[in-house]
Amino acid sequence: MRLFFADGYLYKRIYHFECTDNDGKAMFNFIPCKSTTTVINADNIQVPQNTKEMYDIVKGKFYTNQGIGDDFIAGPDV
Repeated sequence: MRLFFADGYLYKRIYHFECTDNDGKAMFNFIPCKSTTTVINADNIQVPQNTKEMYDIVKGKFYTNQGIGDDFIAGPDV
């Protein structure tokens, strides 16, 4: 994950990332993974098998790296 700060970027490993609204309802819940088949990501773009990405358990969508730098480090196959 890359967070932008006024003096640069912060890189961290994420094993699980969840965001909730004010009522405690999950808005998204990301886990790192690697696709076992060709999938359509959140931008409706087909990505090949074995792509490293984040999977949103709440919405059932895959998110690929949209930034600069290395791809995600793979979690479990999904």
